[in-house]
Amino acid sequence: MTVNSMQLSPPTSARRQRLLFEMNPNPIAEFDLNGHFLRINPVWSRMSGYSADDMRGMLLQEAVDADFVTLAHDLFRQAADGVVSRGELVCRNRNGSRFEIDITFAPLADDEQISGVYGLAREISARKRRENHLRVAASTLATMVEAVIITDPARRIVWANPAFTNITGHTLRSVVGHAPDLIDGGDRSSGSTEYQRAVTAARDGGHWQGELVCCRKSGGHFTSLVSINTVRDDRGEIINYVDVLTDVSALRNYQSRVDFLVSHDPLTRLPGRSLFEHDLVVAIEQARKDRGELGIAVIGLDGFRLINDSLGHKAGDAVLHEVAARLATNLREVDTVARLSGDQFAVLLPDATDADNIGLVIDKLLGKLSEPFVVHGERLFLSASAGIGCYPKDGEDAAALTANADAAMYQAKRQGRNTYRFYDPGINRQVHEKLRIANHLRQAADRDEFMLQYQPTVSLQSGEIVGVEALVRWQHPQFGLIPPDQFIGLAEDTGLIRPLGSWVLETACRQAVKWQRAQHTLPRIAVNLSVSQFRQPDVVEHIKNTLEMTGLDPACLQLEITESTLMDNPAAYRETVQELNNLGVTLAIDDFGTGYSSLAYLRDLPVDCLKIDRSFVAGIPKDDQQTVITRAIISMAKTLGKHIIAEGIETDAQLDFLRSQGCDEGQGFLISRPRAAEDIEAALAAGRLLQEQR
Repeated sequence: MTVNSMQLSPPTSARRQRLLFEMNPNPIAEFDLNGHFLRINPVWSRMSGYSADDMRGMLLQEAVDADFVTLAHDLFRQAADGVVSRGELVCRNRNGSRFEIDITFAPLADDEQISGVYGLAREISARKRRENHLRVAASTLATMVEAVIITDPARRIVWANPAFTNITGHTLRSVVGHAPDLIDGGDRSSGSTEYQRAVTAARDGGHWQGELVCCRKSGGHFTSLVSINTVRDDRGEIINYVDVLTDVSALRNYQSRVDFLVSHDPLTRLPGRSLFEHDLVVAIEQARKDRGELGIAVIGLDGFRLINDSLGHKAGDAVLHEVAARLATNLREVDTVARLSGDQFAVLLPDATDADNIGLVIDKLLGKLSEPFVVHGERLFLSASAGIGCYPKDGEDAAALTANADAAMYQAKRQGRNTYRFYDPGINRQVHEKLRIANHLRQAADRDEFMLQYQPTVSLQSGEIVGVEALVRWQHPQFGLIPPDQFIGLAEDTGLIRPLGSWVLETACRQAVKWQRAQHTLPRIAVNLSVSQFRQPDVVEHIKNTLEMTGLDPACLQLEITESTLMDNPAAYRETVQELNNLGVTLAIDDFGTGYSSLAYLRDLPVDCLKIDRSFVAGIPKDDQQTVITRAIISMAKTLGKHIIAEGIETDAQLDFLRSQGCDEGQGFLISRPRAAEDIEAALAAGRLLQEQR
């Protein structure tokens, strides 16, 4: 069979040029001598987004970014003048994006006459991005605070950043060609170090990260967070290792300090509450497994606040530091002593099996704390009270055991201090009763359950009523009449004393105005000002507003402030007392003699009268010491020009003594019990009240 074959003729020169132009993988364009596009190949069209027809007649300057117009013009003019030129231009795509080219302009000659310009380009956007990425990477590596080491596949160092020198002390020149083993601070006794095993893991898995011990050129060791990455080529062959080292020594030291401060008291260096509770939980679990027992004691210092207030917090800190030392040095190694808060400490006796022995240990500790403390050259005497709880009798978990020991400690304080008490379940019943009353107390004001009674104060010389003291009572629908000593303290603790005190003040002022409008003569009405009320920055403004609202003459209001409140910070409270005095109200120091008044402050404070506490009056005349104290208080008050009122007069003998000493006024059950407002109105009408009607 004969096959006819076609003979292909070689392309002509013009056809060859057209094929080279159309099939070239690089973008190509032809321009006339004025810079207009004559034609572009398909590659240029794809890059620019323009078809050949769209671009024909467009100026070169119109196709490039504005910042490159001058450069494009200069390059083109060189080619038009017969000189080949080359440069990098940023061109605009039809869609608004940009692309970069490396372009060579060459003159097109026709019979040795330049007729146009030929442009052969290469798209370099991807290369530029790679170069930029490399520059960013190099800059990042050079400025990183972490040390970076790049090694070849044989683990010889080829490059390290400046942070490597800063951290290790080795220069790049001294380590190039060496293995990173020179910074390996691991133990080599087993043949290979942790660092070397980490490299093996990175080679096998591509990456490894963890903490390693590294060494500096000086020989010092540091803990480093190390990340080792394996770099492979397209065939999977290892071409580099990149080690990144972060010196975490300072962080670990800081973390250790933070952990210590979280679990320990920074002043005494003793375990804190959280660590003590953890140790107690562990000890209880062990005792439960062993069917054993243990004891804990909560120890509270007595009167510690007085040291802070009188000598300052530095002296208080010195005492707390010494207390911690005395407790720690008088316990066994297996025992734990902790500072729970403020002036409160705790002791854990993990294997105590006998209550008597626990009592002996705690009694010994209290004895050590009663020995004098020498602070800034002064001998200070302190005591402490302790509450003891035993597992499992007094609680089967840490929270219950601690709470019960704490309750026993407060019981010891109430029973005289400087002693210890074992937990008694009856204590919890008292606490629960207080909580129950506190819950009802929050609703008492809304239910209008509070009421006022008024106890008259009389002149001990004439027997005339010179005033009444407003006393709040709580008439509970279920519990009956609740006396103040059962709810005033709770009101202080729960923050209810301020609204309650405001109600008492306003109600008493309104009642006084009501009596005055009924033509009953009442020189004054006394109202107790609580600690919380007195310490409020707007207390003077509040009292002024109450007087204006109720219409009571300020001269008819006597505010009674306890001695302990004023002496807590007499210098700071002097301004408040003066402002109250300026309102025109009279001021009395209540419970006088029970605090620690300074005669200098007492002389300077603008108070009008002193009220002798009932505890001194109660011993008259049989108790010689209380009689002498009462006589001295009256004499001092007269010397300072203060009015004097005696509280708690219950016998004729007390009345006669106080009258003979020149005491101005008195109140008490002998004179009158607290009464309802209507009963006081009848007494005011009579004008005299020497004996309680029985």
